[in-house]
Amino acid sequence: MFDNIKKYKKMKSKTKTAQKYLSEKDENGSYVYEFGVAKGEFYSSLATKKNKIINSEIVENLNNVANCLAVKDSLTIRIKSHGDENLNISNVHTALQEHYSRQIAKSKVDIARNLNQSLVFFMVGILFFVFYVLLKTHLNANWFEIIDIVSWVFIWEAVDLFFIVRNIQKMEQISYQKIINAKIIVDNVD
Repeated sequence: MFDNIKKYKKMKSKTKTAQKYLSEKDENGSYVYEFGVAKGEFYSSLATKKNKIINSEIVENLNNVANCLAVKDSLTIRIKSHGDENLNISNVHTALQEHYSRQIAKSKVDIARNLNQSLVFFMVGILFFVFYVLLKTHLNANWFEIIDIVSWVFIWEAVDLFFIVRNIQKMEQISYQKIINAKIIVDNVD
């Protein structure tokens, strides 16, 4: 419960630190994120010719940058490639699209699962609360308080999953979509 609030606050603090990278805008009004990569650094060491896996450090930086954008803002990614002739716009765009499409699909599954879990927790909480109200006169004070606490714990967990966790996942989904839609510029620098 409190972990989700901490995650939400951490996401917001990463947003503030990533904003320093986005001071520049291009001619279309998109924020520009620029970074350089040496030969072979863009793709992970686990990448194959068919399955281009992006370096995890680059993915984390892109996530932080995309999280700090407002919903209406767009992103331009400018990559300065130092000595990597194989790094071109179509390869980079394909790799980003594959990676973040998988992330969006995973996020959609997580959102649906959290919705179902929150409904189940809410119903169990309500069931305990009804049990609490109906048996109020038949139970001693200790059991009475335990059932009261259990009902509110289930209801609060449902609220946490539905409002806090779902909000975090939707924000991540929006940032993933921004990276997929980003304009890519690859400058080969020697």
